[in-house]
Amino acid sequence: MPYVVSNSNELHVVYYATGLVTLPELSEGSHSLTVNLLAAPSSDHIKPSYADTVYFSIDLTPPNKSTPPNVSILSPVNKTYTVANITEVRIPLDFAVDENVSQVTYSLDGQNDIVIDGNATLMGLFIGSHNVTVKAWDSAGTVGASETVNFTVAEELEFQLKPEQFPATLVLTASGASVASVGIGLLVCFKKRKH
Repeated sequence: MPYVVSNSNELHVVYYATGLVTLPELSEGSHSLTVNLLAAPSSDHIKPSYADTVYFSIDLTPPNKSTPPNVSILSPVNKTYTVANITEVRIPLDFAVDENVSQVTYSLDGQNDIVIDGNATLMGLFIGSHNVTVKAWDSAGTVGASETVNFTVAEELEFQLKPEQFPATLVLTASGASVASVGIGLLVCFKKRKH
């Protein structure tokens, strides 16, 4: 740790100080350490000081064995989402991570990563196929990525008949009308034979 004593009337002198301090047990993640050096006053009342901060992170995984965060997307899932109003498509992006993370991003349809603070909502989706991937960085800088989820957005057709909406009563009514027509036809036929 160098500190400099400067005086315009004298030669600039660089002193080096060393020290050893045992830090308390630190948790996994990012840390910073600031050291302040304050020298004893000299005969000419100069009290030099020096301060510096170092930033570091601790990863508690065994050496040479990096363990990235495990990321799972809970929503959306691999399916077709039918929407009634295409101008307001909103699909939740929910995910889970198995450890504390310093940053999370998602990529929709292979576009640039978007940084998020937590679960989000996918908006502005067009009709068609989409895919999304979530990435998370742990405090040691190791990155983990989810599997890519493929899903489709489809517009609900207003007049599309669903099987449960098929007019079964019309079929029965039509069958009843057919029986009645046949019955009337036979009655007319019998009356003509009697005459």
